[in-house]
Parts: sequence; structure tokens; C-alpha cells
Amino acid sequence: MANSTRARTAEEQWRDVELRIQEVSNSCNKKIVESITSMETRLMDKMDQLILAVSGCDAKIEAYNASMEERIKAKIAGVVKSSNLEKIMSRDGEIWMDRSPILQNLSSGWIHQPRLEIPNFSGEDPRSWIRKCDKFFLLYQVSDSLKVELVEMYLDGKVDVWYQSYKLLNGMVSWNEFCESLIKRFGRSGGLDVQEEFNKLYQSRSLMEYVERFEELKSLVLCKNVNLGERYFMSSFISGLRSELKPMVRMMKPTSLMDAIEVAQFQEQTIEILVKKHEGKKSGQSTWGKTHTGVEKNIDAVRVDVKRGSANNLFKKISPEEFQYRKNNHLCYKCGDNYAQGHVCKNEQYTFMLIDDTVDKEIVQFLDEEEDEELNGAITELSLNALSESMVRKTITLDGYIKDRQIKILVDTGSSLTVINSVLAKELDVKGVP
Repeated sequence: MANSTRARTAEEQWRDVELRIQEVSNSCNKKIVESITSMETRLMDKMDQLILAVSGCDAKIEAYNASMEERIKAKIAGVVKSSNLEKIMSRDGEIWMDRSPILQNLSSGWIHQPRLEIPNFSGEDPRSWIRKCDKFFLLYQVSDSLKVELVEMYLDGKVDVWYQSYKLLNGMVSWNEFCESLIKRFGRSGGLDVQEEFNKLYQSRSLMEYVERFEELKSLVLCKNVNLGERYFMSSFISGLRSELKPMVRMMKPTSLMDAIEVAQFQEQTIEILVKKHEGKKSGQSTWGKTHTGVEKNIDAVRVDVKRGSANNLFKKISPEEFQYRKNNHLCYKCGDNYAQGHVCKNEQYTFMLIDDTVDKEIVQFLDEEEDEELNGAITELSLNALSESMVRKTITLDGYIKDRQIKILVDTGSSLTVINSVLAKELDVKGVP
């Protein structure tokens, strides 16, 4: 009896425990659900707030982008207006083309910069090669630290061998130091200073060779002294010309170096024509039928054999300045040596000066008739000026009248004879005195 009672009591207690456990479990589940629901609600609120914030940021970003786009368009419009750029549609899309006056003849397309290369250097004309390198560096905006490294790839042969040893001894040098060393090693001046070489430059061969060398040194001198003006170079150019070109160029008074070069070229061409004409007269056999006035005479022609080589040895032309210099310095007029009593020239030469002048036709006619009466037979002697055909008579003439007939009067220079044209005497009925 007692056992059954205890069993029921234990069973009831167990049921009470299960009920309590069930109540606690239900209470915990309810609290968990409530907590999760509350958390989801808070998360949804946060998400809504975040979405609103992001939407506001998007609006601000769009507004900022719109304002920046307007600013960029305004800047581009200003640049295009100032630089004459024009937007053109092409197959590749929109491109900008320069419509400046230099390129306004081009219809369309993009102007690409031409591809340039530094020429290889093998040791000839270093100054010209350096000038081309400087032009290349200027166009491509090469920094000074890269110039020597860049040109090393364009050194050939002996120049490359020289530079390798030069680099080992001197290390990395500047571009100016490299150029100076290169000119000293491979230049034709042998280390001569550019300014000194320019000052000593003179014409030794043709005019064009002198001009080319002058312009080459001029560019190098200007690199060291940019303050030298046009008149300085023009004066230096004229002072280096040959003596037969210099007086004519100075007489023309050129205003620029190009004018001086042009005048010198004309003078050189004139001299070449005169030399060819003179050599043509000397070659072969020359027929002399002219007096010293240069006018043909009706007399027997005298043929003189002229040898090309002997004429230059027998006759020597000197200028009036050289003649005066010999006179002032007591030098022999013929050979140019010091003159003293009993002086004998080593090489016998005839020295003469050439003077140009003009002669009136009336004087020539008068002299012709006078000489026709005196020249009978062969000519036994000719003056040096007649041989050269360069000396022309300098005569003073006056205008006069005889019986209302205008005549030409030769001023008396000491002659004991008074002569008149025979034709004119017959027309005026003038009788001569025997």
C-alpha cells in the first residue's frame, strides 16, 4: 500500500517537472522569436536609412559630375578658341585638328610628327653631326642627362672605339664636354679655337668653298656669342675675300651678308669671263691690226706668235697701289727686290699698269687720218699697252666752231704740229701752210 502511494507521488512529481520544463522552453522560444523579430525590424530600419543615404549620395555625385562636365566643356571651348582647333568626325571617332594659318590648306586628317633619326657618325665633319643632334634633341625634347647615352648607339668604327676608352677614363660627362672632346679628336682644326679659326679664315680657292666654310664657322661662333650682329659677319666676310673681289664688293656697299655674297658671286663670274676671253686671244696666233686706241686700222696686219707660258713670264701686271708701295719703300719697280746702285733684276720682266678710259669717235677718226699718213710699211715696234689692248688714250677735248661748223679740238700737249681732218678741211675750204 505504501509502495503504490510512493509511486504515484513520484509520477506526479515527474509530470510537474515536465510541465515546468515545457513552460520554460516555451518561454525561451517566445523570447527568442521576439528578439529575432525585433532585430529584423531594426535591421530593416537601418537598411532603409542606408538606402536613403546612398540615394542622396547618388544625387550629389550626379550633380557634381554635371557641374564638372560643364567646367570641362568651358575649358575646352576656351582652348579651342585660342588655339584654332576644330573637332572633326572620322572613322576613329572625334579628333581635334589645328586650323592655324600654317595648316589651313589641309582639308582633314591628323597631322603626325615625322619620324626622325640621328645620323650615324664615323669621324667626318663632327660639327655638322653635332648640329643635327642638337636639332633632334630640340624637336624631341631630350633631357641633357640622356643625350650622351642616346648618341652612343650611333657611333661607328673608330669613333665607337675612341668613345669606349674615353668613357672608361672620364666616366659620364655632360653633352657639352662630349662635344668639345669629339671636335678636338675628329675636327679638322686640330684643336684650334673656333673664334680664332673664324678670324683667320680667308678665300684660298673658289668663292663657294669660302662661303660654305664661312657659314659653318659662323654658326659655331654664334653659339658662343649670340650678340654678334650682321655687320660684324659682313665685314669679316669681305675682309677674307681675294684682292680682285674685295674692292668691287666694298664699292657696292652691301647692307647684309647675303648681299655681299651675291655681289662677290657676280664679280667672280665677271673675272672668269674676262680670263677666258684673254686666254682665247693669247692662244694660237694673234693678228694685230689695231693701234693702242683699240680701233682697227687699214694697215698691213702684223702676226705675232704668242706662247701661253712665255707671256706670263715676260709681262707682269701690278696695281697702282703696289707700284706706289715699291716707290715708297725703295724697291725695284720690275722685280720688287731692294733697289740700290748697280741693281740687276734676277728675272727680266716687263712691269705695266692697266688703266681704262673712253675715247670719242671724232678723236679716233682724227688720229686715224694722221697715222695713215705716217704708217707706211710694216710696223717695226709696238708698245706694251698696244699688245695688252688694255691702255686707252686719255685726251682732253673741247667743242669749237669754224664757219658755223661744230668741231672737236684737241688741247695742245706740247706737239709742234697743228693738224686738221683732211675731209673737214676740204669741206671748209681751208688751205694748209706748206
